Amino acid sequence: MEPGAIQLDDGLPFMDRRTTVQRYLEHWLKVVAPLKGLSAPTLDDYEWAIEHITGSLGATKFVRLTPDDVQHLLTEKLDAGLSWSSVMRIRAVLVAALTHGERFGHVSRNVARLVTLPKHERAEGRSMTPDQVDVLLKNSNKSRLGAAFVTQVLVGLRPVEVLGLWWEDLDLDSAVPTLTVSRALQFRSGNSEFGAPKTARSRRTVALPLRAAASLKAHRKAQAKERLEAREWADSRIVFASTTGTPIDFHNFRRSFRLFTEQCGLGTWTPNELRHTCVSLLAAADVPLDRIADHVGHSSTRMTAGVYRHIVTPSVGADPDAMDRLLS
Repeated sequence: MEPGAIQLDDGLPFMDRRTTVQRYLEHWLKVVAPLKGLSAPTLDDYEWAIEHITGSLGATKFVRLTPDDVQHLLTEKLDAGLSWSSVMRIRAVLVAALTHGERFGHVSRNVARLVTLPKHERAEGRSMTPDQVDVLLKNSNKSRLGAAFVTQVLVGLRPVEVLGLWWEDLDLDSAVPTLTVSRALQFRSGNSEFGAPKTARSRRTVALPLRAAASLKAHRKAQAKERLEAREWADSRIVFASTTGTPIDFHNFRRSFRLFTEQCGLGTWTPNELRHTCVSLLAAADVPLDRIADHVGHSSTRMTAGVYRHIVTPSVGADPDAMDRLLS
């Protein structure tokens, strides 16, 4: 070990006073962060943030990093057009990395905790109204992926969850049809792979509204015919697959949904707004927030109420079959 070098808890001689922010963060991402048991999407999020940090502060000596450096980084990213939430994610990753450095004596304080950001009004999200959802449901058979859109809006799945469904996750023929979220389709470095859902609370089994179950049954029948007619089919487990049985790229999924809503006369919408819509419709039907949070896999009702719930219609009476009742 070089004189004056700092040994990290993983036993590797790594740091001295010449070590740059880039070298430290790359090591932290590769060696330390995976020990936290984080999901692949979260590690991807960390990598994205570190690319932004090192692009501005990479050459700075790690032990000489100051609050002013971090403040300048965040202001620079806001001025460059990044959203407030994206800049907060960058700060959160830097805080996490510096917490490790502080704990093991590499730095005397966590300078990222000392910076402030301008007050920010969260942009209002969007949800479809019941009438708009009715248009979506009535036109869903016009899209090859219509059942995916129906499942998202009626069940509240994340896009990566609906694309990660396997047929074994569905029980469509029981008296009470169910759907189990067991995995998510993850996109890393241009490749897709099936992995764990976003959080532990994301693993869940939910009862399907009758219209969602009917749409999925129709899709199952259509896909069986498609497989028979295809020259090759890569993976028969995938519920929503490409025309060759491979996982669907998220960008293609997003594009297909945008074209679908525009053709239906609904304007431009994104798949994630279907999740917002589901929460808003359930709230409008007086379903308790804790039940909605469990249903969509939120870790707390604060996220459900503060980010995803939007006013779509005057309150209606609570009912165990709230979604079917509201959209009947």
